[in-house]
Amino acid sequence: MLAKAQDFAKAGDMAAAFLLVRHAAEQGNAAAQVELASFYDPTMPAKGGFPHDGLQAADWYERAALTGLAEAQRKLGMLLAKGGAGLNADATKAKVWLQQAAAQNDADAKKALDGLPK
Repeated sequence: MLAKAQDFAKAGDMAAAFLLVRHAAEQGNAAAQVELASFYDPTMPAKGGFPHDGLQAADWYERAALTGLAEAQRKLGMLLAKGGAGLNADATKAKVWLQQAAAQNDADAKKALDGLPK
């Protein structure tokens, strides 16, 4: 399903890509949950005109992060560190998620941890 969604995205049909990603995410696919969160993530460029929504992004990242996916933990931590689009920044929660990703040898999470206020 994700491969088909990527095909739609490459063809410029972001609405179809979104629908497929959302379906896979709702079925519990952690990679799809990260991809769905990216549609809403205010720290990333807008995808196909979808409005940024920090709360939606955080919710979907957290679902994937709870499965132990380091990428999701890092992205959630980075989103929480910055906040935006209705989501308040929370350095304490950001640190927790970044530490979990860093514990899995996620180099970007380690780098982001160094950038957090002490």
